[in-house]
Amino acid sequence: MGLLIKAEKVIMKMNTNELSGLLLDCEVARIRNPEWFDNGYMKGCDLFSLLTMDDGVVYSPSTSHEQAFIIVEEDGIDLWCNVPRSVAEKNAGWVSSWRACYHRCGVGTEPSFGETPMLAAMRAYVVKHAGASVEIPDCYATSVFAETA
Repeated sequence: MGLLIKAEKVIMKMNTNELSGLLLDCEVARIRNPEWFDNGYMKGCDLFSLLTMDDGVVYSPSTSHEQAFIIVEEDGIDLWCNVPRSVAEKNAGWVSSWRACYHRCGVGTEPSFGETPMLAAMRAYVVKHAGASVEIPDCYATSVFAETA
């Protein structure tokens, strides 16, 4: 089921560190490609189709190494892998996680976290440009949450 953009009415704010999938990719697209939204390309259209570029590649920096690391390099996002502090911690079912933030010349953001480097980095990117919480239009939220229910 695609996401249909019918109105830009905001129904909720969402913590940026909770964004994932199409919602996170869409927020990254809003920041990097505002003309997609300003020119009305995103109104009344299937979001998944619109995030599919002319060459057929889906714009999904939260899952694509190639797309994410262009943003990481251009924007100066720092990435760290959280590692277990002991063998016991690792043997206790430890799952890798990543953190990312922007920090330059004493100015920066709080770390963002994710199960993959791309997820952590794209959350940090959105935090840097849009803040710790973002406004989710009703059509995004309704469609995404209906799909996951």
